[in-house]
Amino acid sequence: MKPFKFKAFGQTWKVKISKTHAQIKNNFGYLDEDNNIIYITPDATEEQQRSTLLHEIIHLVSMANGLNLSEHSVLVLEAGLFGCYNGNNMTI
Repeated sequence: MKPFKFKAFGQTWKVKISKTHAQIKNNFGYLDEDNNIIYITPDATEEQQRSTLLHEIIHLVSMANGLNLSEHSVLVLEAGLFGCYNGNNMTI
């Protein structure tokens, strides 16, 4: 995955590939809502990176809409949505 920018909720967000961010040490990704950055580790496979990006975007949607989804709920949504995309040859 290459770094890129996207717009969500009236703001520009950056996706950065990095393993140096402190929060990414034991994770594939991290949502830095203070700086509008999603960090994705380069150590993951392309599929894991795409799944992680979806996971962090679910956190973003939850945060922006005051849903306060638990990590378990985010994981379940990620698995279900990513499975639909992959199982039907869609791209995200």
